[in-house]
Amino acid sequence: MADETVLICLLILPFAGCLVGAFIPSNRRNLEAWFAGTVASAGVILAWLSYPTIADGAVIRTTFEWLPSLGVKFTLRMDGRLGRVVPFPDTPPLFNSPYARRTIG
Repeated sequence: MADETVLICLLILPFAGCLVGAFIPSNRRNLEAWFAGTVASAGVILAWLSYPTIADGAVIRTTFEWLPSLGVKFTLRMDGRLGRVVPFPDTPPLFNSPYARRTIG
């Protein structure tokens, strides 16, 4: 997977997971817990896929023309510092999702 695609997926994955999770029936606690764990583990895996590039000292960058008439661009960027921090927000849900099925509902 290209490094630019990993950045886009890291940005979209939590929002897509929330959107899909909102439509899971509330009486399906096991499914909700497993889905949350799957989304969190996918985020950690995507973050670690970009590690070899970042470990070599490269900067991963993706730029989109947002408002071309005004010259405004949307840029996603990940370097060595951010590359070490990105997996952390996905780690607690990864470990807590097996216990979440008891408290959801």
